[in-house]
Amino acid sequence: MRAIEACDLHWQDPHLQHIITEDHYNNYCYHDNLDGCLFDSRGWPLWHEHVPTACARVDALRSHGYPKEALRLAIAIINTLRRQQQKQLELFRGHKKELLHRGVTSVTNLEGWVGHPLDPIGTLFGTLMETGWGSDDGATLDFSGPCRKTENHVYMPLPFLEEGETFMSLAVETALIGLGQQRVMPDGLYAQEKVCRNEEQLLAKLQEVDLDEMLVKIFRKQATLLLEG
Repeated sequence: MRAIEACDLHWQDPHLQHIITEDHYNNYCYHDNLDGCLFDSRGWPLWHEHVPTACARVDALRSHGYPKEALRLAIAIINTLRRQQQKQLELFRGHKKELLHRGVTSVTNLEGWVGHPLDPIGTLFGTLMETGWGSDDGATLDFSGPCRKTENHVYMPLPFLEEGETFMSLAVETALIGLGQQRVMPDGLYAQEKVCRNEEQLLAKLQEVDLDEMLVKIFRKQATLLLEG
């Protein structure tokens, strides 16, 4: 089914084009946000699409020599995942008594992102870490200067990061969101083994990251969200 849907994929969506081509695209630039799904509360762009498909776009952009565009789209996807995570928690809080009575403790997704054939979390993590390692091991990038490229790392002015946030911290949070996703174990031994391998690979990558105060806060935040859910 997804393969058939992929035949109809295109890049002409105006919102998508703005996301991948503009560094300062926000809700003040766009007047079609009537239902509030195109931007978050900060006015930063979101991209609502089947997550593995959206991440496949990021991978395609990187593969064809468009690292800046891939990074812009990756950040929009991650901000969307954050928003969805928060909305799911709010939904759970609003129906907590009813859900607990039914023995449900969280929103369960039928399709897991970790172990998925398109490797969405790995794609987002790799895109951000490639940039993060290129900026003094995750130091905050200078958004005022022009974009430049040295070897495999891209230094670029991007405004869509919180104060003190880095590409590396965003990568770590993405991995934790993926690992913490409540999901059904797939059918079949091979698929289950693949999920386990991908989880182990993500955990190994996280262990390679030197923790600082910002990263510890992210671990606490995601652990709290999991416990509350």
